[in-house]
Amino acid sequence: MPYAEGRVFHDADSHIVETPDFLVPWADPSVRNRMRPLYVSTVKPGEENSIEAIRARRDDPADRAAAERELMTRKNWRALGSFMKEDRPRALDLLGFASQLVFNTFSTDYLLRAEQGDDLDLAYGLARAHNRAMVDFCAADPRLLAVGYVPLADFERSRALAAEAIAMGASARRSTGKIRVVCARSAQRANP
Repeated sequence: MPYAEGRVFHDADSHIVETPDFLVPWADPSVRNRMRPLYVSTVKPGEENSIEAIRARRDDPADRAAAERELMTRKNWRALGSFMKEDRPRALDLLGFASQLVFNTFSTDYLLRAEQGDDLDLAYGLARAHNRAMVDFCAADPRLLAVGYVPLADFERSRALAAEAIAMGASARRSTGKIRVVCARSAQRANP
């Protein structure tokens, strides 16, 4: 039986729990060598060292059953669907949500600091890597709606990156720590 039932629920505040290297595979080579691991600020010190062990237990039937039973109590990387995209559809089934806007958990501070810094190539490169990673994670299920990030430091670059994010499948965008939700379908209808 799903957690939410009896009407249609759209979750407007779900999150992926990024691993420290979440952005790296999605960054262009010119940015990748200047990146640093994500600072996973809200976890217990050293908790990120358990990521590979959690990943290894993914196919253990006993752990899988426990993850489903403990859907509402497991936190961070231990939570079903928190960072392994293949598991998010099952978590969504158990929750009973028709859709979820999916935000990052740890990347925003890094993105914002880069945007406020002197290296705009890095700022926009990080945002592009973030958007690619979020869209890839959400590609696991059409009910998952990726929230991208667009820096606002350079309007022309911002406009191009916003269009790129929508074209690649982002459903909403976040800028400078403030959420600006733009329905991709409405934007496409307004600007054919």
